[in-house]
Amino acid sequence: MWMGKIGNKSAAFINHKHFHPGNYKNLEKVWLAEEKHKAEIKRLKEMKEKREEEIKISKIKRQLREQEELRKMEMITEEKNKRYAVTSSRLADNDTCGLILPESTDKEGKKKQNSTHKLIIQSQYREDCFKYGHTSVFGSYYDVETKAWGYHCCKVTLKTARCTKPKANADSCQDEPHNKTKESADISTSGSKRPHEDANTNKRFKRHVSGMKDAIDMLKEIEALE
Repeated sequence: MWMGKIGNKSAAFINHKHFHPGNYKNLEKVWLAEEKHKAEIKRLKEMKEKREEEIKISKIKRQLREQEELRKMEMITEEKNKRYAVTSSRLADNDTCGLILPESTDKEGKKKQNSTHKLIIQSQYREDCFKYGHTSVFGSYYDVETKAWGYHCCKVTLKTARCTKPKANADSCQDEPHNKTKESADISTSGSKRPHEDANTNKRFKRHVSGMKDAIDMLKEIEALE
């Protein structure tokens, strides 16, 4: 019996020492370290989740920005196509000299003729305009000896010279009819404007006369009152 009591007393004595793991202070230190470790693990986990969420948000923003840029580019291309589109009716009415049209590789080419031609390049000057009876344009031939440009059909280097071949075609580009049509249009517009201007002047004159009559009546009434 007394041996057990001595053992319990010795164990209790050792537990009170600072170096023993069963000491209350040492147990408290171990508990605090474990709690700190748990809090650190929790913090790292939250930071990882937050980082993953930020990455997802950045990906979504980048996708939305790319979609917006694509939409803007599509709108710009549509506006350009609408601005430079030439319909088949306009091609039928206007002169097609100087237009480079794309070759239709589709089997249903007849159906596409009625649709708009989007890829059309129109130069500032008319092309393939044969003047002075020539069958080729000026600049299609180069004389090495004289170092001058000319016409390939007759080998003439003078631009205003007529073709020396027996077969001579009429000029394909003439500007005189266009000038005549412009002058006739100006005359018609000026003639149509004159009656309208005369009517406006008559209206203004009538208003002026009526205003003068009203003023005279007012003066007469004032004199009668006096």
